[in-house]
Amino acid sequence: MRESQGNINTVGWRPDGKVIATGGTDKAIRLYDTSGKLIYQWPKLGNEVMSLKFSADSKRLLYTYGSNLQPPIGADILDMTTGKQLVHHDGHKDSPISCAFTPDGKQAISADSIGCIHVWDAATGNMIRKLEGRGQTMRAAGWSPDGHAIAWGTSSNGSTDRGGPLERTFCLRNLDFGPPPDNTFVRATPKQGDLSMGFRIGTGAVDLHKIIFLKNGELAAEFASPQPHDVIHCYTLLPGPRAVLGTNDGLYLFDIKNGKIEHMSERGETVLGMAPSPDNRYVVTANIDQVMRVWSLETAKLVVALFVAADDEWIAWTPEGYYAASFAGERLMGWHINIGPESMSDFFPASRFHKSLYRPDVIQRLLEGGSLARAIEIVDREQARKTHVTHVKDVLPGEVRITEPARSQLEDADGKLMIRARADTKPDQPVTSMRVIINGRPYAGRVQESGVRSQKEQGGAQEHSTELWLPPGRHSIAVKAETESSFGLSDPIEVTRPAGASDQQPKLHVLAVGSASDAAALAAVAKSLASTAPKDFAEPKPTILQGNDATPEAIVGELEQIRKESTLADTTFIYIAGTDSLDGAGQYQLSTTGSAPETSAGLSGADLKRLLAPIQGRLLLATDLRRSQQRSDREGVRSFCGDTNMQDASRLDTAADDFFRELLTEDYGVIVLRTDQRSAAGGKSMFSQALTEAVGGKADEDGDGVVQFSELSRYVPKRVRELSGGKQNTAIERPQGVGSFPIAQPK
Repeated sequence: MRESQGNINTVGWRPDGKVIATGGTDKAIRLYDTSGKLIYQWPKLGNEVMSLKFSADSKRLLYTYGSNLQPPIGADILDMTTGKQLVHHDGHKDSPISCAFTPDGKQAISADSIGCIHVWDAATGNMIRKLEGRGQTMRAAGWSPDGHAIAWGTSSNGSTDRGGPLERTFCLRNLDFGPPPDNTFVRATPKQGDLSMGFRIGTGAVDLHKIIFLKNGELAAEFASPQPHDVIHCYTLLPGPRAVLGTNDGLYLFDIKNGKIEHMSERGETVLGMAPSPDNRYVVTANIDQVMRVWSLETAKLVVALFVAADDEWIAWTPEGYYAASFAGERLMGWHINIGPESMSDFFPASRFHKSLYRPDVIQRLLEGGSLARAIEIVDREQARKTHVTHVKDVLPGEVRITEPARSQLEDADGKLMIRARADTKPDQPVTSMRVIINGRPYAGRVQESGVRSQKEQGGAQEHSTELWLPPGRHSIAVKAETESSFGLSDPIEVTRPAGASDQQPKLHVLAVGSASDAAALAAVAKSLASTAPKDFAEPKPTILQGNDATPEAIVGELEQIRKESTLADTTFIYIAGTDSLDGAGQYQLSTTGSAPETSAGLSGADLKRLLAPIQGRLLLATDLRRSQQRSDREGVRSFCGDTNMQDASRLDTAADDFFRELLTEDYGVIVLRTDQRSAAGGKSMFSQALTEAVGGKADEDGDGVVQFSELSRYVPKRVRELSGGKQNTAIERPQGVGSFPIAQPK
């Protein structure tokens, strides 16, 4: 197969195994028989061919094309009989590098290199759904002068030694964002003393596969990537003398004196930017997969990785699985476990290991210690404890399966349903409890459990049965199995029960709570939710507690009443405006009377969780809170990693994140809408304005007269940022297993 005039990017077999298609950098698609004989070649296309795939009936060929950001970029479908183009799809902002047909051939899927997947109609090219990653490709890296914070940038200026401008910072000691980076930040260094490095510049094309080292202008050494078609993107000099180089193939540590090359990263981790730490103990890399990584130059091993989403949710983790995360950051990363070439691999979100691997205290000490083991030693000594160091692979939960019903979808089910499940156990990871999860929330009903030791070669199994009483509607049902270190979750089954003549209408419970100064916001939210309730609901009767009436005792009473009245068919929306703080014991609390939290009793986070757990049905908690311990303006704080006030505020941030994070778990299943840094007391609530606008119809993206929760969750954060001039953020998160649903039907 010698006809290609460039690199081959993609190869695909026709389903009958008789024809091979190739595409590559010479902008051509060629067809070969199995002997390697050329059958057909399309005329040169507009750009490099990045991927291709035959349809199941072999009648069509889907391919994608592009070259970084250079147009044209897109995906086309070719007729394998006539060779003509059938369909064109565009809309990708970067080169689509992978593609596939759905099994029935009716839809095509294309995925680009910046984290966006398009699902589109294979007959028309029209978009059906866009799935977007929450991060951005990292292109530049830097360190704060004190070595505690890393910085990154997402744009490129074409410089291989620096990688582009820096835009954001994150303190690895405080686990928080900092002020914008300035010119004091340490960047990649291509020159140290009389030694310099760079590409060989001549009259011909630059060889991006090699770097030369010059000492006093004379050639001292040369680095060539071990991979023949690799491209070097960034590099820096280190004492030693050594150098670190980032390529398409990953990260290399190079000893300039003896020529030794050490591959530091996994193959294929494309590195676009880098910077050494001020003390030269570490190098931070900016990666194409949207992750920042810190590597030890002593061990040539990864120390910690950081992913930051566009909405500032984040997660930092070690290769062993220990991690720290923001409120909703646990769902941004997980572990992909291969179980053989013929089986679908498993995926475990980080949240499954919260009990054993969530250790922000350890993550904070990684740079000080230099390794996980040393960081744990430091923390254990300070806390007078002994941590059993483990690895995520050692605490993986066993498989959980629903054995009855046997089908994954049930239509026309009646109200009574028996669920039976089985959880595999491991000798060192016994199952401690099991429970049924309905629509993302724990089911409270009649439960029967039996522990059964099976005759398997290793371990046993735990069996569980629960009798459910389901209201009309579509329900997602799963079973959760807990161990001391993690938990497993079964694949869900979908059960649909049609409405009967005797079934009662579902109810919408609305409770709005806040201080007297929040009266306008409370009234607006309660009225808008009640007046726009979907027509399937009975007429809502909202309750408002404000000012001196919004006492913890009154809130407890209203939540108890909702608990008594609620059913699985109902939806409860709770809106709380007020202040959050830490009480005298350092526990998270919310105050709604308007008095200073230091002088008035608030409702503790623990009590609120206890009250929310038994409420049946769908449950939404919206909080519009001011901070009693307001953060300093980080734009004007340069030493944020060591500022005492910042540490005090971080304790409140951590407590708040822990509270809301737990509400998202399967133990509570609460949909959370939270905003930070409200306007001053008595000022207009931007969150409530955005919320009332959304349910009033402004969030109805498709104009069908119904506001879906997914539409609201996109509209409200964007609108709050517009109203606040970018100073206020709103996070809206659904628990796993909770799909979108109609939240409003404006009249």
